[in-house]
Amino acid sequence: MFRNNNILWLILLTGSLLAACGSTKTAPADRAEAEAGGDSSRIVQIALDQLGQLYTVNERNEILQYRADGSAGFRYNNNTLGRLGILDPTNPFAMLAYYPDFQTIILLDRTLNEQSRIALSTLGLIDIELVALGNDNFIWLYDAVDVQLKKLDREGNISFRSDRLNQLLQRIPRPDQLLALNTRLFLNDPELGILVFDQFGRYETTLPVLQAESLQLVNEDQLVYMQDGRVYSYDLRAFEASPVDLEIPCAQDCQLRIGKEKIYWLEKDRVQQRILRISP
Repeated sequence: MFRNNNILWLILLTGSLLAACGSTKTAPADRAEAEAGGDSSRIVQIALDQLGQLYTVNERNEILQYRADGSAGFRYNNNTLGRLGILDPTNPFAMLAYYPDFQTIILLDRTLNEQSRIALSTLGLIDIELVALGNDNFIWLYDAVDVQLKKLDREGNISFRSDRLNQLLQRIPRPDQLLALNTRLFLNDPELGILVFDQFGRYETTLPVLQAESLQLVNEDQLVYMQDGRVYSYDLRAFEASPVDLEIPCAQDCQLRIGKEKIYWLEKDRVQQRILRISP
C-alpha cells in the first residue's frame, strides 16, 4: 500500500484520503532558505500548528509565530525558567510550553499570552522530560520514576495514571518523544519502537520502528518520521511504513515539519522551507 509516493504525498498534504488518478503528482514550486524573520539568534526548535502556522524557538527561549502566509505573528519570551525544552502548538488556540530545568508547564492562548502555569515539583513529580497537550486540553506526561503515563487537568490535578510500562513491556522504556492527537498517544523509544496508547492511556501496541526521529502526526491515520536521514510515512490503519521522497537535503539530525502546503526543516541553526503545489 502507498507504493506511489506522489499519491502518498497528496494524502499527506490534504490530511485525508483522496481519489487520485495515476497522473496526479506534486511538484516543488518554490524553495526558500532563510533564518525565520531574519532574527540573528540561533534557532533550536521548530513546530507547526493545525492551521499551518510556523513557530520557532531561538536560543534566547523566544517563541516566534509566523502565519501561513509567512508574515510575522505573535511572540512570547520567558527567561526565568531556563531552557524551553518542548513547544506543543498543535492546537493553535491552546499551546503548551515546557521548561524542564524548572519542571514548569506554561499554557498559552492563540496570541501567545500566558494563561496559566503548572509547577510539576509541587505535585510530587520529578525529572519529567516529556509532555504533550491532548485535544481535550488535558496534559499528558511521561513519569520515568514511576514508569507511567499520567494525565493532568489545567489546574495540575492528576486525573489518570497508566499501568507501569516496565511491567507491560518487561523492560524499562527510555522514550525521547511524546505525541498526542485525537484518540491516540505515541511514545517513541528508539530501542523499543513507537508505543501506541488509546485516549485513556491504555497500551495498545508497539510499532516496529526503531531509531525514529522527528515524529509528527499529519492526521489521525498518518505518522511521519525520519529514520537514517530518510522520511517515512506510517499508515496506522494498514500498519505499513513507506518511504517518502521529499527531495530535501535534510540530514539525520535535522527537525522536519510537514504542513498542508509547505515543508519546513531545521538543519543546524537554519530554518528552510519548500512550497509544494499539486499540479495536474
